[in-house]
Amino acid sequence: MNISGQSFALLDPKAKCEKYLGLGQNYCDGLISNPDSIYIAGDSSQESLTTLLETIWTPVTLRSQACKNNNQTFTTLCSFFFLPCIEFTDTPSNISIAIPERTCYDNCQEIINVCDAGSIYDCSTTNDFGVVYPKGVTYFNLTNYNGLAEYPVQCQVPAEINVKVTCPAPFIERNSVDRKADEDAGYTFVDSQSNCLINCPASIFSDGEWNNLFRLQDSLSIMSTFASLYLVVTYVVINKKRSDYDNQFAFFISGVFLMSLTGFMTAVAGRKKSFCPEPGRIAITSDPVCGASGFLFQFGSILAILWFAIMSFELWWTITRIKRPLNFFKYYVCVTLVITIVLSCIPFGFEGYRYMISGVMCWVRGDSVQNGTFWAPLGIAISLGTIFIVLVVWEIYKILKANGRSGFLELQMKPILMILLMYCSFVYLFIFEFYMDKKIDEYYASVDEFFACINNRESSSEECLLPGPNAATMGTYIYFLRIIGIYCFLIYGFSKKAINIWKESIIFDNSLVSVMMSKFTFQKSSGSKVTQTTQVNSTTNGARVSSVMNSSGDSNFSYDDDLGGDANEPDIKVR
Repeated sequence: MNISGQSFALLDPKAKCEKYLGLGQNYCDGLISNPDSIYIAGDSSQESLTTLLETIWTPVTLRSQACKNNNQTFTTLCSFFFLPCIEFTDTPSNISIAIPERTCYDNCQEIINVCDAGSIYDCSTTNDFGVVYPKGVTYFNLTNYNGLAEYPVQCQVPAEINVKVTCPAPFIERNSVDRKADEDAGYTFVDSQSNCLINCPASIFSDGEWNNLFRLQDSLSIMSTFASLYLVVTYVVINKKRSDYDNQFAFFISGVFLMSLTGFMTAVAGRKKSFCPEPGRIAITSDPVCGASGFLFQFGSILAILWFAIMSFELWWTITRIKRPLNFFKYYVCVTLVITIVLSCIPFGFEGYRYMISGVMCWVRGDSVQNGTFWAPLGIAISLGTIFIVLVVWEIYKILKANGRSGFLELQMKPILMILLMYCSFVYLFIFEFYMDKKIDEYYASVDEFFACINNRESSSEECLLPGPNAATMGTYIYFLRIIGIYCFLIYGFSKKAINIWKESIIFDNSLVSVMMSKFTFQKSSGSKVTQTTQVNSTTNGARVSSVMNSSGDSNFSYDDDLGGDANEPDIKVR
């Protein structure tokens, strides 16, 4: 009932006061008079209110330019759905009741008129509890709670809400007291003067593109982790006869395993916990998943690229000086471990490991630290690797031209292929990171254009994105970043050497497996007895074929005519 600007309303016994959560598009962040206590009716929720707000937000705000330019438009719309809440408590019984502070009718009508939205929104509406937009004071009967029979609540005037609309969604406003401390904690401001935080991850891609990119990373990381773990077990744990190259490969693949493991960790933990623990804040070293994955990636990648360079050098040396092997392995181990540990610990003394809002992993941040602890070592390793790969190719050319060592060349094809694939991966990562480093200032300088797009778009379906690399380029970066373990597995996972290592391991070389294989062989032999007898009776000369694996993994097959043939006929040997 409304009498001369006074309204009488009923109480909703199921209503409650809640803290504003900022769901959905966060349209009302910073636009609510009391975000610590908003009114939620008994048959409603913040989720449903957010849905209703988003339903009318675009149709109302985009009906006229005057509507979009009016400072009170957004504040008033938010006041329609997220009302301040007064919690009245009956002291004797300790029972509380929620009382809404509704938006004034005049303010509602003013904005609806400015936005020319009278056909889609009515400020004169009522509900089961009374007038939705009162013209003045609303009275509530609190006698059941030992309160006044006419408890007055003044309607809310949105213009009096002390807010400043500066950060349109998806940006988030933060009134910083200590800007430096906030930045160290992972809050990323648009610029040094703004209170707006860039959302995490940044809107350089649509939500669908971000989801696809992270799915790609998760799937490749999980496959690479298990693929490289298989190789670690094969060449490090159960390998009884490790060659020099096996020892070098063991350290290399251990580094690749650690790199892959970081992607597995973030896939299991989830994107939010790994990279964006709070709205507008990126993960830093003190966030467990980010700190651990960043350190392990740095450690594993440095270890891998150092052994990549060593393997390139050793391959060149082996091809050119077959009879003069180097015995530097123990020195390699000491030097690479010291360098890896030092370069992985240095970042802790600076910005540490943190997520980059336009990236897909936690890693070393800060140009000088990143260049000194990663890109400089990587540049040196790639340069040395390039030199030795060119020398290897030259030696291969000379070998083919001489046409005298094709067997040896074939034996070295897997190491050559492995090094070339690693080379291509590291070079692409190197080029991409430096390209992004040069472009990052240009991207940040274009944030104003993004603001303008958000404020002036015709409908919410119109996409506004920050400038940045396209999704295909980022997808290629993720591919080369996470594919290395799979490359290694495809080349070495089912090689003759790997199969022999497993055959000679305790897993297969034990009494239980021997008994099972004996039974299987006996059954197979019995089942083919008639066929074997026929073959023996119809053959004048028997034959024995033996397969002997040499130390390099090649197979030699010998045909011995030892059952009555020509004694002077030489054995036939097929390699």
